[in-house]
Amino acid sequence: MNPLLAQFLAETDDLLSQAGRGLLRLERVPGDPEPVNEVFRAAHTVKGSSGLFDLPELTRLTHATEDLLAEVRAGRLGLDSGMTGDLLAAFDLIRGWLAHVSTHERLPSSAGADAAELITRLRAPLGGEATPPTRATKSGALTRRPGGGEPPPEAEETVTVPVTPVIEVGKEKMDRLVELAAELNVATNGLTFLAVAAEEEFGSRMLSRRIKDQHAGMHRIAEQLRAAVTDVRMVPLSVAFGRFPPLVRDLSRRLGTTVELVTEGEDTVADADVIEALGEPLTHLVRNSVVHGIEPSAERVAAGKAPAGRLTLTAVADRDAVIVEVSDDGRGAGPDFTTAAQIPVRPGRGAGMDAVRAGVEKLGGAVTIRSEPGEGTAVRLRVPLSTAVTRVMVVGVGGQRFGVPVDLVVETARVPAGEMGRVLRQEVMMLRGDVVPVVDLARVLDMPWSADAGADRRILVVSVNGRRTGLLVERFHREADVVLKPMEGLLAYADEFSGTALLGDGLVLLVLDMSQVLGRAARIA
Repeated sequence: MNPLLAQFLAETDDLLSQAGRGLLRLERVPGDPEPVNEVFRAAHTVKGSSGLFDLPELTRLTHATEDLLAEVRAGRLGLDSGMTGDLLAAFDLIRGWLAHVSTHERLPSSAGADAAELITRLRAPLGGEATPPTRATKSGALTRRPGGGEPPPEAEETVTVPVTPVIEVGKEKMDRLVELAAELNVATNGLTFLAVAAEEEFGSRMLSRRIKDQHAGMHRIAEQLRAAVTDVRMVPLSVAFGRFPPLVRDLSRRLGTTVELVTEGEDTVADADVIEALGEPLTHLVRNSVVHGIEPSAERVAAGKAPAGRLTLTAVADRDAVIVEVSDDGRGAGPDFTTAAQIPVRPGRGAGMDAVRAGVEKLGGAVTIRSEPGEGTAVRLRVPLSTAVTRVMVVGVGGQRFGVPVDLVVETARVPAGEMGRVLRQEVMMLRGDVVPVVDLARVLDMPWSADAGADRRILVVSVNGRRTGLLVERFHREADVVLKPMEGLLAYADEFSGTALLGDGLVLLVLDMSQVLGRAARIA
C-alpha cells in the first residue's frame, strides 16, 4: 500500500473517533464552542487530506459535513439531534469505507449512492446548496476553487500536507515476531534445568554457576526483546471504548431513556488481540446496562435519582493484567435479570452474561459481578495484558505436571490430614476462618495417585468467578512463563485443558481450564 495512503487511513480513523466524541459531548452541552471547533477541524482535515487520493465520494461527503459544521460554528445554525444523527451516520459510513480502502485501495462501488442521501440531508439545513469542490494538483498539493470555476494558476490556494514515513507491517508478520520472542524467552529458561543437571548429575558446582550466570544475561536480553516486541502491539483501551458513544446514544433514544456515558482510564494499554477480543463482551455489557439496567427518567426521579442514568467504563492496569469495569447506577439486578419489552430482539441479561464469561475466560481472564437492587450493577473483567506469554503455576499429580494460570492462584497451603473435614460428600478445609471446598485433582483427571493417609495435604487455592476452591495436588513446582498452544490430536476434545506448552527441560505441560475442571469435579462428586 502507498505509505501516504496508509498514513491517511490511520489518521482519519483517529479523527473520526475524535469527531464522534465531540458531537456527543456537544449534544450534552449545546453551544459549547470547544467541541464544535474540534469536530469542525477533524472534518476539515479529513476533507483536505482526502483530496490527495482518488476518493471523490469521501471528499464530497466530508465537504458536506464541514459546511454544516461551519454554519454551526459561526452561530448561524443551531445543532439539533437530527443533524447530530446525520453527522454521526456520515462519520460511520466513512469509517466503513476506510476498512474497504485498506483492503482494496479504493472505495466500494456503492459509495456514490450511499453518500448521496446523506449529503442531501446534511445540506438541507443550508438550503441544499453545494459548495466549491476541492481537488488535488499533479504535484500532490490541495487546491480550492473559489466560486466553483477554473481559477487562473496564480489564484490557487495551496495547502501543503506534511508526510511522515510509515512502515507497514502485516499482522501475520507481527504475530510471528511476538511468538518467536516469547519462545526465545521460554527456551532461555531451559538453562536453569541444565544448571541443576550440571551440579546434581555431574557434580560440577562451578559449571552450574557459570550456566546460571549465562542464563541471567540471556534472560535479561530475551525479556527486553519480548517487552519491546509486545510494546509495539499495545494499543490504548480508547480503541475499544470509542465504539460505544454512538451505540449508547442510539439505544437510549430508542428506549426513551437518558444515559450519560463516562470513560476513565482510556490511556491504559493492552495487546491488540486482547482489545479485539474484549469487543464482544464489552458490547454485551454496555447493551445490558442501557437496555436492562438504566431506568426511564420518570422512574428514576420517582426513586430519588437524577433523571439521567450514568454508565461508566473504567480501565486500569494491574501488573500483568488489565481490569475493565462496566458499571451503571440503574435498577440493579436480583437473581433474575429482566428483559426490556421495548426491544424484544435483545436477549435477557443472563444470556448475555454467559457470552461475556465465555469470551473473558477464553482469554484466561475472570469475571466478577456486584449488583444492588435500586443502586446499579458493576461487572469487572480481569484479562491478561498480552496472550503471547502465559504465566502459570506448575503442579504435579501422578507423575504428570499441569499448569494453572497464575492470575487464578490465591495461595498455596500445606494442611495436616487431621485438619481436613467433610461437609456432606465434599471435602473441605478451614482457611483463616472460612470453609473452602477441596477438589482432588487426581480424581478429576483420572490420574493414578492418592494422598497418603497421614501425610500433609498440598493444596493450591484458586479463585474462579469469585469463588475460592482448593486443588489437592501431589507436589508444587514453580511458576513459569509459557507459550500456550491449542490442543491437538487425541486431546483436542478434552475440555479440562486450555492448551499445551513446552517447558525449558523439554517436557510438555498441560495447562488446565479451571472452569471446566471445577465443573467436571461437581459432576463426579
